[in-house]
Amino acid sequence: YWNPTNRASSTGIGISIGAATLSFNASVAAETQDQSVTISERAKTDVPVALAGLQGRVALMNRLHAEGSISTLPRVTINGYTGDALTATAKLEYRPVRWLGIGAAYSYFRLNVDVAQVDQLNGSLDMTVKGPEGYVRLAF
Repeated sequence: YWNPTNRASSTGIGISIGAATLSFNASVAAETQDQSVTISERAKTDVPVALAGLQGRVALMNRLHAEGSISTLPRVTINGYTGDALTATAKLEYRPVRWLGIGAAYSYFRLNVDVAQVDQLNGSLDMTVKGPEGYVRLAF
């Protein structure tokens, strides 16, 4: 809950740095008139992969707050899988009381993965998920 009389608590910008272990499962099924083939692959990291991002927030009015964030997984290669990811969110939240927030957001997620394994699976996955969402937040 931001106090609009305290300017330092009503705005903020930050850098996020983190790490994640990744696990990826892929299955491809191909069929022709004579036969069908299914190929399954799995890739997993044993070491953390770096994540980096920026976050910002501002109190537009006493009970109206805006937030934004963007994070990226830089291009990494794991067992023949090479990829990167980007995620971003913009939020607008109204707090009629201290413990309740009602908000709207727009989220964006993009994943690009290329697969190049000798004598096995080759291909790419380019996926984007984006759109609006509504939410209710309870603060205790």
